[in-house]
Amino acid sequence: MRFVLPILAIMGVTMASCDAVADLGLQSEPEVAPVKITDPFPAAVSVRLFVESGEVDEDGRGIMTKPEGLLLTDKQRIEVESTFQFEPMPEAFAACFVPHHFFEYYDAAGERIGEVAVCFCCDGVSADGSDKLIAGADQIIGADYEKLKELIEGMGERTDVMCY
Repeated sequence: MRFVLPILAIMGVTMASCDAVADLGLQSEPEVAPVKITDPFPAAVSVRLFVESGEVDEDGRGIMTKPEGLLLTDKQRIEVESTFQFEPMPEAFAACFVPHHFFEYYDAAGERIGEVAVCFCCDGVSADGSDKLIAGADQIIGADYEKLKELIEGMGERTDVMCY
């Protein structure tokens, strides 16, 4: 050991206590920036936000705060969609993913063509109905959750539904 310490000192390695990590000057993997998703449902003419109230009906289904949903304005739609993004695959996932917020997309005939579901309890997103929402290898769909919370709360809806 008496020969190792001077050699490490010459190499510029910082020694730390056993409880700390030595600074070896190694670079960590570079952060991969999220990739914004644009116009996820180009055929949609309307978007409705459905938020569970925290109560369930006799069949165990979540009761929505507004049964018909909240119709988003064009501005609200653009703002909400600007939060959706592809993110690098995390090392671990939350086990819960029970979404309570649903953005449902409708075509000109009023038919539902897709959905983006969000769980603010575990910061998770799932989507269906659009090829633009298929994540690539080593990616997941995510969102800028803080901005999305702010937008939803600005629409008069809660974002802490059933988060324990």
